[in-house]
Amino acid sequence: MPFIALACHASRVGEQAIDSRTWRLLEPAGLAWRCWDDEYIVFHAWSGMTHSLDAIAGTVFELLLDHAATAGDLATALAGLADAPATDSLSAAVQQVLHRFDEVGLAEAVP
Repeated sequence: MPFIALACHASRVGEQAIDSRTWRLLEPAGLAWRCWDDEYIVFHAWSGMTHSLDAIAGTVFELLLDHAATAGDLATALAGLADAPATDSLSAAVQQVLHRFDEVGLAEAVP
């Protein structure tokens, strides 16, 4: 089962390039998911794949279930949920999650 996990370390958001594309989940109707103690399990019916997500990736997944968003918007939302400032490492973690979602067929950048 693929596992998407990322570490996040604090540093203020600076001049790091942030992916400005808007991202959305692919085939959200074909996704079944559950969360237990900050670990998410996502089943993608169309591919037959099951994915295990850590808390950051799982929260990004939940945010994308609500609506398409940019990496910057997702990082800001995550920081707000944690009542913490957005950081370079959080933005980088979100971008890594989005690119991994793209690789495994969970999400795509909107053209």
